[in-house]
Amino acid sequence: MRWFDLRFARIRARLHGDERGFSLLETVIAITVIFGSLTALAYSATAGFGYQGLSRERQAATGIADKLMEEVRGLAYAKIQAGLAASELATDPDVVKNCPGDPVSPTTYRVGSCAGERIVANGQPNTPPLVPHRGSISGYPTTYSWNVYVTNEDPSTDPYKVTITVGWTSGAVNGVTRSITTESLFHSPSGCVSSQTHPYAAPCQPFFYGQAQVPRGAVTVSGTAGGLSGFEAHLYLSGAESNAQQEQFGAAQGAFSQSGAVLHDSGGNEQSVGGSAATTAASDTDPSGTIPAYGSATLVPVPGGTISLSGGSTTFTVTAPSGDSATAQAATAAGATQPCPPWASETDGAVCAGSQIQQGSAEPGGRLSASATLLDVYEDVDLGSISLASISATVNDPNRAFVNRELVTGLDGQLISTVSRRIGTVELVGLPSGLSSVPAGWGSYLVTMTDYRDTATATVGTGALPPTGSVEAGQVAFWNGAGYTTQPASLPFTPAPVTVIDTIYDDDLEPEYLVQVDITSSELVPATLDATSEACTGAVPALCDADAEMTGPLTGTIHYLVRVTDLGELVPTEVVVVDLTVQVELGTMMARGLYQPAPSAG
Repeated sequence: MRWFDLRFARIRARLHGDERGFSLLETVIAITVIFGSLTALAYSATAGFGYQGLSRERQAATGIADKLMEEVRGLAYAKIQAGLAASELATDPDVVKNCPGDPVSPTTYRVGSCAGERIVANGQPNTPPLVPHRGSISGYPTTYSWNVYVTNEDPSTDPYKVTITVGWTSGAVNGVTRSITTESLFHSPSGCVSSQTHPYAAPCQPFFYGQAQVPRGAVTVSGTAGGLSGFEAHLYLSGAESNAQQEQFGAAQGAFSQSGAVLHDSGGNEQSVGGSAATTAASDTDPSGTIPAYGSATLVPVPGGTISLSGGSTTFTVTAPSGDSATAQAATAAGATQPCPPWASETDGAVCAGSQIQQGSAEPGGRLSASATLLDVYEDVDLGSISLASISATVNDPNRAFVNRELVTGLDGQLISTVSRRIGTVELVGLPSGLSSVPAGWGSYLVTMTDYRDTATATVGTGALPPTGSVEAGQVAFWNGAGYTTQPASLPFTPAPVTVIDTIYDDDLEPEYLVQVDITSSELVPATLDATSEACTGAVPALCDADAEMTGPLTGTIHYLVRVTDLGELVPTEVVVVDLTVQVELGTMMARGLYQPAPSAG
C-alpha cells in the first residue's frame, strides 16, 4: 500500500499540480464574452454617431428653412398675396389639382392631396423663393432640397400661410423622417406705405428731423518761440447743440460744451484746463427704450486757470475762464411739466430741444488767452511778453441752439431749427513788450472784434420759408499801416503787414543786435451763409429739406516772425527766434431740417 502511494505521488508531481491557470475551454469562453461586449459597444457607438449625424443634418435643414422664411418676409406683401406660379405647380409632384368641388378655371392646386390646403397661384416670374418655389442647396456634406407653398382657402382675406419644407437623403439612420417643415402666417394691416414695395405698411405719420449746432470755435497757435519748438495750443469757445425727431415716436436731445484750452508739447504730451466733456439731456417716447419722456441737464463746470510750457527762458501760457453756465432741455411734449427751451418755455405740447451756454469771465483764468514770455531768445536779447490771442465773454448773452415743432391745424406743421452765436471781444496778435518803439498809431493788437452776434434758421414742413442767416451785430478794428480801420464784422478785410526794427545797444552804446518783427495776415473772411432748400412734391407747398450754415468770423491765418541779427560778428548772423502761426477758425454754425409728408395709403 505504501508503494502505491509513493508511485501516485511521483505521477502527481510530474503533472505540476501546484501551477494554476485557465483551461482551453475557459479561454474560449472568455474570448467569446469579450468579443460580444466589444461588438455591442461598437454597435452602440455606431448608432450614436448615426443619430449625431442626423441631428446635424436636421440643424442645417432648420437653418435653411429659417433663411427661406426670412427671404419671404423681405418681399413686398403684394408678392405674398400673388403666391406661386401656376406654370410651375403643374409639374410639381407634391401638388394635386382638379379635386372634386374645386373650381376648374383657373385651376385649383392643393398641397399633397385633395384634403390639403389651397395654393395661391398668381405669382410673377423672378420672385424667389416663391417663383421658383422649389430648389436645392449644396455646399453642405448633404444636398438639401426645398419647396415653398403659399396657401389660403380665401385669397381675398388675410392671413396667408407660408409653408416651407426642407428634405434630404442620408443613410445615417434608418426609419426616421428626413425632412423638416416650418410654417408662418402673414398679415399686413392697411397703412400708408404701398404694399407693392414694402413688406408691411407703415402708419400714416409725417417725419420731421431737425438739428441746430453752435460749434466750439477755436484759435490755434503753433510753431517755435525761443527755447520752445513744435508745440500747439488750442483755445476752444463754448458750444451748444440740439436735435429733435418725430414720426411714430418723438425724441429730442440737447447738449453743450464748456470753453477751455489745450496745450501740446513737441512730444505729444497734452495739458488741458476748463473744457468739460459735452453734457447731454435726452428724451424719447419709445416705450421699448429706457430714455424718459423729458430730460434736463445743467453744467457742472470744470474750473478754469492757467497751464504753460517752458523751454530755456521762454514760457508759453494759455488760460481758460471759470464760471461757464449752461442748461439743456429735451421735451417730447413741451409744457408746464416739461419746460423747454431754458430761456422761454413752450406750452404747445410738441417736441422741443433747447440748449444754451454762457462763457464765464471769473477767475482763475478770466478769459481764453494765449501768450508767450521771451527772455534771452538769443544771447541776452529779451523781447518781453507777447499776447497772441484773447477771447472775452459777452455779458448775459449766451450761445443758443433750438429745435422746435410748430403744430398747424389741418396740416403737418413745421419743424424750426435756430442757432445764435455770441462772442464778446476777440483780440489777435500784439507786439513784444520789450521793443523800444512801435509804429505810430499802433494800439495793442493787429485785429480786434467786439460784440459779435450772428444767427441762422432752417424751417421744414408745410408753408415753410427758405432758410436764412445773417450777422446781426459786431465791429472789427484792424491795422491799416497808419492806424486802425473800423467796419462791420460782416465785411472781409486784410490787415496791413507790420514790420518793426529795433536796435539793442551794448554798454558802450554801440549797436549790438538788430531785432526785426514781421506780422503778416491772410484775408480774414467774415461769416458767410450757405443756404440750400428742396421743395416737396405735392399739392400743399412745403419744404422737405432746408440747410443754413454760417461760417465763423475772422477765418484766416496770421504769421508772426521775429529775427535777431548779431551785429557784433564779423559777418552779421541772422537767427529766427520766433516763428508762429495763429489760425482762426471759429466754427461753422448749422441749422438743418428734414421733412417727409405722410405717404398716401396703398
